[in-house]
Order: sequence, then C-alpha cells, then structure tokens
Amino acid sequence: MSGLNSTVLIGRVATDIGLNYFKSKKGDQTAVTNILVAVPSSRPDKDGKDSAVFIPVTIFGKQAELTAEYVDKGQQVAVEGRITVDEWEKDGEKRKRLKVTAERVTFLGKPMGNKDENRAGRINQEEEAPF
Repeated sequence: MSGLNSTVLIGRVATDIGLNYFKSKKGDQTAVTNILVAVPSSRPDKDGKDSAVFIPVTIFGKQAELTAEYVDKGQQVAVEGRITVDEWEKDGEKRKRLKVTAERVTFLGKPMGNKDENRAGRINQEEEAPF
C-alpha cells in the first residue's frame, strides 16, 4: 500500500511550553514537549468572527529542547511532521486522538503583544540550529 503522511502547519503556539524527559528504548533520556498550534480556520465561527483550529503537536529530542528554550506562547511557528494517533484507556473506555509528531519546527516571529527582543532571532546569533 502506498501513501503519504506529511503535514505542514503555520500558526501560533496556544499553550505555555514545558519540557519533560523520558527514558528511551536505548536507555538514554529523550526530551519531549507537547504544544497546541492555533491554525486559522477557513470558515468564520457562528458569529462571523475569525476562528482557529487547535492542533496538538509533539516534539522530541533537541527540537523539543530548542522549542522550550526559544518559543513563547503566542509566537508563530511552522511545523513539518506526520499525523499520528495517541491511544489510551480512561475509566474502561478506549480513546484516540490525532496529533502531529513534529520532524521540524521553524520559529517565525515574536509572540503576539510581546515588545521584548525576538528570542527566536537569537538562535542564529548564539548557536547554529541542528535543523
């Protein structure tokens, strides 16, 4: 069976970013962060106002560490990745959720309403990004 599982999102980070570590199958620690990316909807809401779709994104490894360090809530990002499914059981009921697993995250600008220095721009001055 042939197919393509690829997605590109451009939107604003809608959550505060936290960083966690878990033990990988190799036994080392791997960084992970989960964010929601607000992507403008092509349709207005019932009141005629612009609306957004909130898409969960999981980021692993060095990308997760850099995202947690340099990206703030409200900042615009581009995410390239693939659609995956989370499955779990809660109160005896099986649940599923689609999400995007990031392969690349590009920091596009300042958080909305933030007049501070653009932290995303510092990555090019201080260190070379591994992506």
